[in-house]
Amino acid sequence: MKTTRATAHRLQPSAFQSFRLSALFLAALCLLTSVLPAPEAHAAKANNSGAASRRVNDRAQQNLNRTNQLARRNTDKNAADALIPENIDENWYLEFTPGYATSGGYDAGSFSGATLSLGYRLSENDKIQLEIGYYQSGNYSAPFSYKDPFTYTATVAGQPIPNTTATATMDATAIRKTGSVKVIPLLLSYSYILRLDAPGRYEVRFTPALGVLDVSNSSWSIDNITGSYNANKGATITDITSTDGSFTPANIFPDADGNPGRIVAKNGASLSGPGSSNNIPLAMAIGIGFTWNFAPRVYVDAGYRYLWTTKVANRPNNGPAWNGSSVWNGMNLSFLTLTLGWKF
Repeated sequence: MKTTRATAHRLQPSAFQSFRLSALFLAALCLLTSVLPAPEAHAAKANNSGAASRRVNDRAQQNLNRTNQLARRNTDKNAADALIPENIDENWYLEFTPGYATSGGYDAGSFSGATLSLGYRLSENDKIQLEIGYYQSGNYSAPFSYKDPFTYTATVAGQPIPNTTATATMDATAIRKTGSVKVIPLLLSYSYILRLDAPGRYEVRFTPALGVLDVSNSSWSIDNITGSYNANKGATITDITSTDGSFTPANIFPDADGNPGRIVAKNGASLSGPGSSNNIPLAMAIGIGFTWNFAPRVYVDAGYRYLWTTKVANRPNNGPAWNGSSVWNGMNLSFLTLTLGWKF
């Protein structure tokens, strides 16, 4: 079909239409450019988003680490608490207790030794035990003074005094010695226990005890006895004796003017005798201690005990100078102890 020139002319876009289309295209391009971010801005935004994600991940990791650490602590604590259960079936126990004791003002020195105990845990707060020990002191030596008695006969102006014997005492000083003293305590004790923590690892105990001691020593002596006695004016001592045999006529001396029988004296004399055994005095004690249960069956205890005894008699020497009573009459001992215990 043929197209006429007029028709072809109508189909050709006019210059105005072309201009309008170009303007619309440029406007759309500007709008798109304003809406879309620049490449640099997009990269910065991407970087900011990555940093924020890393911060979130770091915080999450820190919280996870903290949670794991707390969990490990709780696990360790629970494991440690499980070492010492509050109530175990092993109520019997054995204790070995080395100790050191002093006798205070009594002439027996200090003691060292040990005690072996068998006990039973009655409850969380109560236990009882039977103890037997052995303690020994070293040799003891100390100065002292005493009244040394004797009996004498005398004359006055050269004439015997009929049926007359006089008793007198000499003020003497000496060194009092004793050999090794041995003490064997046999005690029944009860302990009231206070726990210092819930699992029972740490405890404080209060321990009264009652029993007997066997006390003996190997020997005794009084050395370097020195003292004198002046006879009454006008009297002359002719004979002298004593129950312990330590005074004889050899102890009679003249005075400075040469008058005989005027002075009774000892200068460096000594007495000695055997020790005593089988002394069984009653004993009572009170103690306190701190216990650490560091394992399910094993514990240690550090303690103090004060022990009092009734009179302990020594073998007498027929004289008052030394018979043991002044040494051990109510001998009170102070013990420091360190115990290793095993439950079974």
